[in-house]
Amino acid sequence: MNLRVLGSSSSGNCYIIENEKEALLLEAGLPYSKISEAIDFNYEKISVCLVSHEHGDHTYSLDKLDGLVDILCSKDIADKKGIRHYTESVSLRQYKFGGFTIMPFDVIHDVYCQGFFIEHIDMGRLAFITDSAYADYTFVGLNHLLVECNYNIDELNRSIDLGITPAFQKRRLLSTHMEVMETVNVIKSNLNEGLNNVLLLHLSERNSDEMEIVKTIKEETGINAKVAYPGVEMNLTKNIY
Repeated sequence: MNLRVLGSSSSGNCYIIENEKEALLLEAGLPYSKISEAIDFNYEKISVCLVSHEHGDHTYSLDKLDGLVDILCSKDIADKKGIRHYTESVSLRQYKFGGFTIMPFDVIHDVYCQGFFIEHIDMGRLAFITDSAYADYTFVGLNHLLVECNYNIDELNRSIDLGITPAFQKRRLLSTHMEVMETVNVIKSNLNEGLNNVLLLHLSERNSDEMEIVKTIKEETGINAKVAYPGVEMNLTKNIY
């Protein structure tokens, strides 16, 4: 099982989890053409597309996928985007699409937003958390964690002082996106011998210092986290370590 990052920023978010037989699409925040090229136009391979919330950088091409692949999303997203063919994503309810078992859970954003706990025999257990101020979840036996780390507070304050980031945005960021120490808390809550991968999502171009974030997470958790950029791949195969 392999993970590919197509996009992980305010410009667009999309990830593919796949083996030779099937794939899962996480978010649809990129142009339809880019998603199509990434999967070689083989939409029959997509078992399901999961969508966390209604913002455009997560739903840009969702209307193009309507009726083409199975979609698991909240009613809020479907209503906002005019999606007709979908399965309503109800938090803490279990769903099965192909070989993937999925359980959505609520996270904290400025619109209704969900994370996803995903299991597959080829990869074990994976948690996906994006666009959330914090997350108080512990997942037993977690193997892979995809978690937002949008900014570090020192870099945010520096950007405000330099006039790069408007000061009024600080309050919104504090209540809607994850700062590095909140990301650290999520990782610590899920540390176990089987945690093979941590991927940091949605780093802000203006308000994050990537090297400092990776360093902080290493010092606080002992984890060598990777940062999600277009083109990054990660081996999710179970028991490869």
